[in-house]
Amino acid sequence: MVVAANKYTTADGTTAYLYQLRGPKGATVQHGAHTGTWNTAGTFDDRGMYFLTSTIVPDGGYDFRSKIGNTTSARTTIPASQIVEALPAPEVITANKYTNADGTTAYLYQLRGPKGATVQHGAHTGTWNTAGTFDDHGMYFLTSTIVPDGGYDFRSKIGNTTSAKTTIPASNITNGVVAPIDASASFSPVLAENATIGGTATAGATITISNGEELAHAEADDAGRWSTQVNAPNKSGVAALTVAQSVGPVELSSRSISVDYGPGIVINDLDDDVAPGDPITISGTAQAGVEIRVFEKGANDPLKSAQADEHGAWHVADLELEDREYQLVAEGVSKGYNRTSAEITVKPRKSPVPAPVSVKGEFPTDVHQWAHIKGSGIAQGATVTIKQGDNLIAEGPANGTNFDFQIDPSKVGWGTQHFTVTQTVNENTSAAANVSLDYAQNTPPVITSPAKFGKISPTNQVFEGTGVDGAELGIRRAAVDGYIAETNLEGSDKWTMTVNDGITLDDGWYQFYIHQFTKGGKFNQNDTSLQVGS
Repeated sequence: MVVAANKYTTADGTTAYLYQLRGPKGATVQHGAHTGTWNTAGTFDDRGMYFLTSTIVPDGGYDFRSKIGNTTSARTTIPASQIVEALPAPEVITANKYTNADGTTAYLYQLRGPKGATVQHGAHTGTWNTAGTFDDHGMYFLTSTIVPDGGYDFRSKIGNTTSAKTTIPASNITNGVVAPIDASASFSPVLAENATIGGTATAGATITISNGEELAHAEADDAGRWSTQVNAPNKSGVAALTVAQSVGPVELSSRSISVDYGPGIVINDLDDDVAPGDPITISGTAQAGVEIRVFEKGANDPLKSAQADEHGAWHVADLELEDREYQLVAEGVSKGYNRTSAEITVKPRKSPVPAPVSVKGEFPTDVHQWAHIKGSGIAQGATVTIKQGDNLIAEGPANGTNFDFQIDPSKVGWGTQHFTVTQTVNENTSAAANVSLDYAQNTPPVITSPAKFGKISPTNQVFEGTGVDGAELGIRRAAVDGYIAETNLEGSDKWTMTVNDGITLDDGWYQFYIHQFTKGGKFNQNDTSLQVGS
């Protein structure tokens, strides 16, 4: 059945034809031009409607028929003479009024018109407002909070062609019947897709889903059907949601719905019988098929991953962990794109040999002597190793259960130096004990007076300068053994030294060195050149 056949002009001036057809729901729509050849256009929708657009009219008009399987209907022919050079005016199917308990009122108009046509509305003023477009079923819902004097005008528009207007006076508006909300949730077999919530409600109503905050919304079609996807709560179990329907500012009704996202990720406790040196295996449960990724907390890259079996069990074996405490996180995405996680603290002991204990660093009072690293808790026959990173600093056997090693200052840097101490027994190396030694900074001594290349007297010379607090300092002449003056810094970095009595310098140029010794046997120096006489 041809409901309407219309001719219109598009915005660019092209002439087009729109046929509104009604037939059996789901049947194939075929069209032809009296040639015996039929072209398939599409299928009648759930309402038995179909819109066909064309830019030509075959000689003799258009033929239409419906087809299901191998069965076809008789044809319907629309000759060119029956095509109306205008769009059909919108049909107002319902015009309803809804009122809140507080007196707020809203109006809902259900319109039918040409698929894709623009919906316009006005109030007898000659001014038209554009609302939207008729959907694939030729339907449109318009919500308003007022009724203009004399009612509402509606018309449809495609390109430059507009239809006649349809007017709904206020007297034709009836109190709307609120349909109950039906809502249920469904999940895709694809875990990374959000849950879908759908059902039925009042035709044209806006559906809002919330959990205290709005999560999603949808519009009920002319049959009251609606559906939408909602973001997951990212926690296991049942999510309690509220589904409300409204027309404009008027809430019609609401109801609660429970969406069961199922169990989340669970990590089992480690076995009590895990012995030092045993590989670490993390296991747990999840929904079947979920991919589990295990991270160290705060890290971006997973250590390992696994997939939950058909019973939901999963495990990751032989984790390569250092001998320290870890906070591990198992994370996975289950149905509805619901991301959950669980945490566990593990402290694997890769070696049956315990780390040394009571480890400390010490400096002797004499700054020329090397620093010591000492400790206890050493097994019989163990080898003690002291390192900085991969650099070996000292190694050797312990003295019973204790060790005390001197640290060669030439092997370490200045300032605070960090070390690891391990013990090895029968090729099993313990976890590391950490220790540090706080050496002086590498600040060379400086002779500030007399100034470099200045003059000095032949006897009782006085030198001034700076060094490191706590250092031992000495001045000597180039190529001459022994110091001509010495001092110790304590509580200051400035010093003054007078050359020893009995030392007389002939006229000429001299090079002097200032030597500085700081704790742990560290040494640095500086020099200056001075002249005696003219």
